[in-house]
Amino acid sequence: MNRPDVVRLITLVFAGLAALFSFVAMQVAFDAREQATYAADQPDGDDSYDIWQLQDAMVRAGLIEDPNVIPDDFEELGGPWARCLTRAEAERMSLGEEQVPAPCPSIRVEASECDLPTPPDGTPEDAEMPEACEIRYRFDGRDHSISEGFRPEDIESEGVEWFVTEGTSEVDRLVRAADGTTYLHAVGRGWVQAFAG
Repeated sequence: MNRPDVVRLITLVFAGLAALFSFVAMQVAFDAREQATYAADQPDGDDSYDIWQLQDAMVRAGLIEDPNVIPDDFEELGGPWARCLTRAEAERMSLGEEQVPAPCPSIRVEASECDLPTPPDGTPEDAEMPEACEIRYRFDGRDHSISEGFRPEDIESEGVEWFVTEGTSEVDRLVRAADGTTYLHAVGRGWVQAFAG
């Protein structure tokens, strides 16, 4: 065995060990987070601040993914958004004809107006200002508010009816689950759940 082969072999061994140690470190980090979260939920004390600090440190170190980041699969063909890829979207993304799936039915979704009242001239700076109004979406003849985000894989597993939306540029997909739960894809934000009322 000549010298270059020995160096290559040693490099491969060290790379394998590094990958193994990284895997073990990530497993330990996940276990630590689960145990810390469980401890914070116990009624004998509240260490949630310390736990979130630990979690943030692990996220910054790259040991775990940030659990608060909701991925947005807008224009990603691997996610549920692509189930209803339209011809216009495919052209905008410079995709071929063979990548356009069968068209989904369309549904009208309208966004509510959200104009804040303008305070009159001479209003003191410390005066109470109006709160930001909540944008609501109207479809199926009812207004809907939206809640927290959902991961694309959750939408993929729960969705049974898929629609392309029209009527607003803020939402481009609507998905219904078997239990009647409705999800919207808010452009640039990701998947959110819609609640009637």
